[in-house]
Amino acid sequence: MHRLRELHTRFEHSIPYAEHGSIRNVLEAYGESRTMLGMCARAVERTLLPGVARGTICIVAFGSVGRLDGVLQVSDYDTMFIYPGGKDQDTVDSLRETITSLVTTNSAMPFDHREEIEARRFAFDDSPAYPVISQNELLSAIQPPRTLQTLTEARVIAGWDAVDSMSKQLLAERYGFANDRHSIDLRLLRDDLARLRTAYCSEVCGRLTERPRSLGNRKILKLFALREFHYLATLFALAELAMIVQARANEQVVGLALTLLSSPSFLKVASFADPTGTLNRMLLSSTSLMAECSASLARHAGRPTGSGIESPSAGPLHSQSVLSLIMDVLRPYDHLLEMVHDPAFLAEIGRFEPDVTTWMAHPVFRRILQYRGRLISASSKLAEALLDVLGVLEQDVGCQAIDEAKITLDLIRTYELQMGPPAA
Repeated sequence: MHRLRELHTRFEHSIPYAEHGSIRNVLEAYGESRTMLGMCARAVERTLLPGVARGTICIVAFGSVGRLDGVLQVSDYDTMFIYPGGKDQDTVDSLRETITSLVTTNSAMPFDHREEIEARRFAFDDSPAYPVISQNELLSAIQPPRTLQTLTEARVIAGWDAVDSMSKQLLAERYGFANDRHSIDLRLLRDDLARLRTAYCSEVCGRLTERPRSLGNRKILKLFALREFHYLATLFALAELAMIVQARANEQVVGLALTLLSSPSFLKVASFADPTGTLNRMLLSSTSLMAECSASLARHAGRPTGSGIESPSAGPLHSQSVLSLIMDVLRPYDHLLEMVHDPAFLAEIGRFEPDVTTWMAHPVFRRILQYRGRLISASSKLAEALLDVLGVLEQDVGCQAIDEAKITLDLIRTYELQMGPPAA
């Protein structure tokens, strides 16, 4: 829970109050998720069985609650239990009893597979839901998706110090993160992130189109509306991480890196507008290149350059341009979240047959695709603008960190809309 305070500070720095109205659904979803996370934490605290050693078990929320994207109307609580040491079946069995108690004694909370768990018919061993793993298994990346989720979307409910220590160890040992602008290499993080996107997007969509199997309609909505943006937003976070290593070469940045990677999707993008953030720091430290960078950003944002366009209240030209590009990304994301929270829309899709063909033939699906298309196009445009700025700045500070940021941003710039209708 500690990093929620840091996230809120970053939010206040990144998005001016005047812009809050245009992303109302994003902010409401963020607030809703924080509330639901607190409810889950209190439920866990009062449900832990006497046989479970308090203080040694780590519990994290991931999925919608962990991402703080507020889509619980189309999702469930996802929790992961991590115990110390190596694999131990007795501990696993004890924690599964804790999970059963957690679900059965909190009937008003949206836990997945409730009926099977209450009837004690849930096959823990066969389902990816409710993972119970040892610290050694997590650190050895036996389950790569869980490893990356711990860094990019996990919210700690219990055992914050232990999870923080494990996260730092994962970043250094599994992903080889080094605070060295001449040797930083984000390739493993990019590769695992791509695999996670494939697991949640392409493979699930392929399951629907090639090997027909029903998913709940709300699950389909979440899949088509939100998963790709989490992938793109995390790529933005990786690019900023490389920029942080460049700009703060003599500072310890691991804690900042973990905060950045675990931020909700909208903040992973919005932090580029933070006047105290890395992009602004790099621009202000390259005064000889500032005018060229500002002109490039203004061009991408469609803003005129010249006298009279800067105002003290809005900030310098480069800040206005970056914020404009970021809001172009967040507005279609806000529209998608509005659909996710619209009771009439949810009731409408509830009448569909739960298969992808039915969805693709319906106008509401085309509306989702329209907003997703705008979201991806705007993300690509922001990435291209940042690439141009880094291309200018590398005249002064060219090194491996800048190269890593550019490689990551180029993945966003060239990204194409996934999971569209299958070819005829």
